[in-house]
Amino acid sequence: MEVERIEWAQSKLNDLEVAVEMLRLARGAKNSAATRSAIQELELKMVPVTAIAEFLFKEWSWHYGRSYEYLMQSIQQIRGELIYAAEIEKNLQPVAPGLRADRLHPWVWRGAQSLWASGHYADAVETAAKMVNAELQNKVGRRDMSDAKLCADSFSPHAPSEKAPRLRFAGDRTSESWATRQSGAVSFSRGAFMAIRNPLAHHGDTDLGEHQALELLAVFSVIARWIEECSVEEAPPAGVEVGGMSAPVDGAVQP
Repeated sequence: MEVERIEWAQSKLNDLEVAVEMLRLARGAKNSAATRSAIQELELKMVPVTAIAEFLFKEWSWHYGRSYEYLMQSIQQIRGELIYAAEIEKNLQPVAPGLRADRLHPWVWRGAQSLWASGHYADAVETAAKMVNAELQNKVGRRDMSDAKLCADSFSPHAPSEKAPRLRFAGDRTSESWATRQSGAVSFSRGAFMAIRNPLAHHGDTDLGEHQALELLAVFSVIARWIEECSVEEAPPAGVEVGGMSAPVDGAVQP
């Protein structure tokens, strides 16, 4: 937890601690008006502390018949968890890799950054997808199609045609692993635009959370890296010999 958040939570615990002490003094003085006022103040100060406790613990509830000792003990329990939770997690929990949005492919983060900063996560993902699509159009020089169709056509393992250049991964194109990677890129990229970009564009999923949005950005980051690393294969001009054979206008190879 960030230092600023810990300091804020500590201040709320301090406020509750003061409210508990004021209630104890009012009850000790047997002042009913002061006691009622102290109870109201206590209930008010418990609101943010309850939220803090529910954030820190899987299950949390204040017991009925709350005594001074119980409340002070609970405050210290919350304070201890607040102070040591990050340290305990760091030293005892399994180490898991972290994913930072600003480390994703530049095409993706450049498109999403401003919307992400303002909490518009669904719009950020959609804009990142648009940016990837635009860069793909630029690379293959096409404006006649976009999104899923363009991905499927660009990564297609079939030979390029005059109007349809292909993206090609490096490696032995006669091997099965190269062919399966090429076909996999077709399915993956096409599926990303159909299952992620299209619903966002047409249905406006405004309930998309930050972590889920980050996962979706990572999907388009993978596609962006593939597009960038692939070479563009174009069909040879009509009449140019290919391996001892000439390629006519219709694309058929003839001797």
